[in-house]
Amino acid sequence: MGFSAHAQAQCDSLDVFVDAARAALLDARLEDAAELMGRAQDSLGCSGVPSAEEMSALWLTEGARLYFLGDEVEARHAFAASARLAPGFWFSEFGDALHAIYLEASVASDAGHGSVALEEPLPYGYQSWLDGQTRQMPVTVDAGMHLFQV
Repeated sequence: MGFSAHAQAQCDSLDVFVDAARAALLDARLEDAAELMGRAQDSLGCSGVPSAEEMSALWLTEGARLYFLGDEVEARHAFAASARLAPGFWFSEFGDALHAIYLEASVASDAGHGSVALEEPLPYGYQSWLDGQTRQMPVTVDAGMHLFQV
């Protein structure tokens, strides 16, 4: 998932957009949910480093959105990312059928590993975060969706 930052004046916290996107999904307003998820991603550029639960909620809501759009493969990737960050975290309002898909996706897969590295070192005083945790690069990660912030 990529992101871009809007001007600071437009920045709300991640959970505001994720909660609104989840409500839109539950009302079957898929276009509104897509817009709100885009704004949630944009907020990552200006709202600070999210907690594991906030990131899990983002991936979980994105997974549900993708599933409702018919993209079960990408939905499973998002669910796996959610489970990796906060195992067992779930919004019960998404229902039992979707929860079963989430549980299947959360089981360790043979997707492999990858690495995240920077081409140039960060300037003095800068930090990098991977999935909400301070990390020194390069780092090996499980294959899948991740959030990298500087």
